Amino acid sequence: MKKGRKFGVFCNESGSTFCGSDGVFRLDARNTSEQQMQDMKERRGVFKKNFPHKFNQFTHCMLVDSLYDISKITLVYPLTSP
Repeated sequence: MKKGRKFGVFCNESGSTFCGSDGVFRLDARNTSEQQMQDMKERRGVFKKNFPHKFNQFTHCMLVDSLYDISKITLVYPLTSP
């Protein structure tokens, strides 16, 4: 089990992030990365009803320890089923 990260950042498939606090989610670092991915999927679902444009944009995410690491991350995880 891999140790979890502190922040989840929503992005698109190319890794482009979105401005604002809606694109950043504080994660429980005690959880595994698998559980954190599930948390990100659930958080994405919150936008579906009232903000469908954000739901459609937030197709991927990055897991980072620091918000300063966002520009260095190249690995993005899909939040949608293929």
